[in-house]
Amino acid sequence: MIFGDMRHYEKERHTYPAAIRKGLESIVDLKLAEREAGRYEIEEGLMFALVQEPVTKSEQEQKFESHEQHVDIQYLVIGTESIRVLRHSDSLKVTEDQLADKDYALYEDAEGASDLLLKPGQFAVFYPWDVHKPCCSVGGHDQPIKKVVIKIHKRLWEEAGAQ
Repeated sequence: MIFGDMRHYEKERHTYPAAIRKGLESIVDLKLAEREAGRYEIEEGLMFALVQEPVTKSEQEQKFESHEQHVDIQYLVIGTESIRVLRHSDSLKVTEDQLADKDYALYEDAEGASDLLLKPGQFAVFYPWDVHKPCCSVGGHDQPIKKVVIKIHKRLWEEAGAQ
C-alpha cells in the first residue's frame, strides 16, 4: 500500500512506479476530479478511472474487498473517508467471490485492520495483497464524498518488471 498527497506529488513522483505515476497524472491531466460520476478510459483495456460519489457508511455496513487483476489508486476529491486496510491472508473468509468475472472478492470482517484517513487531495494505492474496506464514515457521521478510483491492470506491472 502507498499513502500520498497530491500536494507533494512533484517532490515524490520519482519514488512511484511508472504505472502509478501515469494514473496519478491522469487525475490532473484529464481533470477527473471535475467530471461527473462514471467510467473514463485512460489506456484501453489496461487503465481506467471510476469517478464515484458514494455516501460513507459505518465500517460495520461496509465490506473488505480485494482484486487480483487490478491495482487501485483511490483519490479523494470531496469529504473525509476512512479506509480499513489489512494484508491478505489465507485466514480471511470470502463471502463473495467475483474475481473471475468482475475482479473482486468480498470478505467477512477480520481482526488486525488499520485505519487510513483520507482527506481531499490524498490518495492510497492498494495492491492485490492489500485487502481494503473503503467508504467508511469518520466519527460516526455518514457523508457524501467524491473520489476517483484508477484501476491499473496487472499487465502494466508485468511489462514494467520485464524491462
